[in-house]
Amino acid sequence: MRTIASLALAGLLAATATAARAEVIVSFPDPARYTDASLSGPGIVREDAPALTLLRQHLERLGQRLPPGQTLRITVLDVDLAGRYEPWRITAPDLRVMTDATWPRLRLRYRLQDNARVLAEREETVSDLNYLSRSRQARSGDRLFYEKAMLDDWFSRRFLQPG
Repeated sequence: MRTIASLALAGLLAATATAARAEVIVSFPDPARYTDASLSGPGIVREDAPALTLLRQHLERLGQRLPPGQTLRITVLDVDLAGRYEPWRITAPDLRVMTDATWPRLRLRYRLQDNARVLAEREETVSDLNYLSRSRQARSGDRLFYEKAMLDDWFSRRFLQPG
């Protein structure tokens, strides 16, 4: 009997923990209008584009660090990935060239809630003008290294630091 009661209690606790987990919901309402959100050269971008899928997954992973019960809704209004494609380069038209003037930028709107209470709501542009100073770490092979590092910094400043 004690084992059955223990199992029931453990199941109830697990269900409660699951229900109270933090959640991040990311949407890309008009990706065809984004400044630069393609990992394969210029072209029309859809919501299921690889870069947007990777950004969504990264933001969802960051959201796991929020306190239980919080919901963060992020609407991505524009994406401008680090670097630029230079199609006039005949030998490498799909090469993304990084310069001091081509830093990553994401314009987004977010709402952080704890149950029905709004904790924060804002529209802002997240950018990293000094992204090239991360170059030693960028050799990881991650094609969105700069964007993810920028979002890591932004998320920590915006949602994890007190005040």
